[in-house]
Amino acid sequence: MAADGTPKVDGAYETELAPNGARWLIAPFELLDGSITDFVSITQEAPIESMALVRMRVPPRLGRGVADYYRLSEHLHLILFDFDLDREFVVHVPDDGMLKVRIMLAGRLQALQSDIAIDGVGGFLEAYPGKIGSSYRIEAGAPAKMVILNCAPEFFSEEMKLDWHNLPDILRAIFERRGGVPMAAQARLGPDLLRAANDIMRFGGDFPPHLQRAYLWSKCSEIASYVIRQLEQPGAGNQPKSQLSIRDINRVHEARDILTDQFRRPPAIPKLARLVGLNQTKLKAAFKLVFGMTINEFTIKCRMERATELLATTNLSIAEIAHAMGYDHPANFTHAFRRYFGHSPSQLRRAAG
Repeated sequence: MAADGTPKVDGAYETELAPNGARWLIAPFELLDGSITDFVSITQEAPIESMALVRMRVPPRLGRGVADYYRLSEHLHLILFDFDLDREFVVHVPDDGMLKVRIMLAGRLQALQSDIAIDGVGGFLEAYPGKIGSSYRIEAGAPAKMVILNCAPEFFSEEMKLDWHNLPDILRAIFERRGGVPMAAQARLGPDLLRAANDIMRFGGDFPPHLQRAYLWSKCSEIASYVIRQLEQPGAGNQPKSQLSIRDINRVHEARDILTDQFRRPPAIPKLARLVGLNQTKLKAAFKLVFGMTINEFTIKCRMERATELLATTNLSIAEIAHAMGYDHPANFTHAFRRYFGHSPSQLRRAAG
């Protein structure tokens, strides 16, 4: 056993095999309160073939859940928070010359060196051009979900092939290594950025180990592109704070769960709003903010994904599948399917064949 009680195997941290074959390195939760170089140092010799993976479980004295680290490249490091704390946890971030992109999907966060606070959904960027670190507090009493990109300058210049001279000031600062305190800016979370962040949070090891790195790297690159585009717009560094409370976020997730179960015959929006305790206007706006799509778009997505599965794995006729998906007329289903995928159900069935 390590001094902190973490099991070790042959002098190294214990490993754990995930259902998809990936291998996690189990490390103490307190590793979050430190530098990315700490993760790099413990994963260099880790018995992990496809990608460096570290899992940190929340100790019972603090709450429940996990934080996961992914080393996607030498210059890009991803951390996911998914936990529910009984006590607040302060994360101290030492200077490391990186840009941090923090996207809060649920929970409450307070940046301790600035006036940035997030309650529910929101994001902020922080660059570390000098020798001074910073810290932020994850508050207790609400489930916390956060996607954090740690980007070295080479991620933008060598991996994304961008000219740093044309980048926004907050990114250029880490290239020019100017001294001083960290630079922070609140990020506006548009639907495309939120969709990419939710894709990462829902990732859950769905991809086999040899594809995980490529998938997550592409999603992080997508988020970085949205952030840069936003920072290039006038007034981007002074975005309004999120207006969604934890209660709003929870009700929106309840609505999503209802639609997932009842997408064949979904409740009308007025009824859905009553079921989750939000007015129609707020539900529609909050749903799009959290999930990056409208309620109707989400319902169609559920129908199309299930229809694709049935077309590929069953002998049900297209008419039977149409009715199973809630369409009264097969022609309406075929039209919706073609508009969604760009090809007809029969073409997909032949290709799956």
